[in-house]
Amino acid sequence: MENSEVGTPTEFGLKILQKLYPNIAPRAAQIHPDQTLLEEEKFSQREIDDIVKKLPNENHRDSGAKAIYTDGSKTDEGTGSAYCLLENYGIIASWQGKLDHSYSCFQTEILAIKMAIEAASSLHRPIKIWIDSLSSLMTVLNPRTHHSIVREIQTLLLSHKYIHLRWLKAHACYLGNECADQLAKEATTKGDPFFLPKPLLYLKFDIRSAAYCIWRDNWDNGETGRSTHDIVPRVSNKPVGWNREEKMFFTGHGPFPSYLHRFNLRTHENCSCGGKGDPSYYATKCWFALSWHFQTPTASLKLQWLKNILTNNLSRTRLRLLMRFICDENNLIVEDNN
Repeated sequence: MENSEVGTPTEFGLKILQKLYPNIAPRAAQIHPDQTLLEEEKFSQREIDDIVKKLPNENHRDSGAKAIYTDGSKTDEGTGSAYCLLENYGIIASWQGKLDHSYSCFQTEILAIKMAIEAASSLHRPIKIWIDSLSSLMTVLNPRTHHSIVREIQTLLLSHKYIHLRWLKAHACYLGNECADQLAKEATTKGDPFFLPKPLLYLKFDIRSAAYCIWRDNWDNGETGRSTHDIVPRVSNKPVGWNREEKMFFTGHGPFPSYLHRFNLRTHENCSCGGKGDPSYYATKCWFALSWHFQTPTASLKLQWLKNILTNNLSRTRLRLLMRFICDENNLIVEDNN
């Protein structure tokens, strides 16, 4: 199918996404190219098959005509991108680029397409570039994409209308596709280093990981919050699920004489009954809170005792009632500050 029948890449993209397949157009504008338009969790296989049917009706044949094939690869060994120019069943030109491991397979495919178009533009003759990544091709056809490399590809295609992008099925024993696939795999270890700006998602992940390491180091080696650290030794973005009363009891930050004394809000740290007014004392010994007492643990088992309270719903209920009593009757259990 000639380019005049298909239109420019952006026009054809609109034709697919808005007219031929209108139900995916709203979603296509919201999905980032890295997520791709055709991920299985976004579209069913039937929908993908329908989209394929609406691509230019041209089957690939190994005819020996000059054509370019692209591919990308991401393995445990590295990340690579490649294209090869075939004529008369032989490779007459190729390119291999080795990328940082942070780049996705989608990005390697897009880079290979861009490099292939730049190579094809110097030929000054009609040529087809065969791509086995349907998601990459659909992204190139999307006029609303914000992906910088894809925008460069669209600009190149508009400037060189004799270059045609075509899709072929991967691993279908097409010579050019198999050659490009092999070159991309080799590029993961042998390709020329190719540098691109780091992906935004990777930078966010890198910053999040660094912040997490600092947070973990401060939590493990800090001087404050040690009693809470014994109960919650690992940092996590998942809330521990403590309510207000439980937070006061396990952190010791509440209306306790021992806590208020640390900040010179009380002249001493004793309860009005004479004992040291800390959370454990009120939970086991203070006769004002007798109705909510727990069994007194030994010093060696105190940490396990605290953890057991958290794992028992009845104990947590009793603890909440205890803390509410302390808050409501604070004038009773805390001596006048004199």
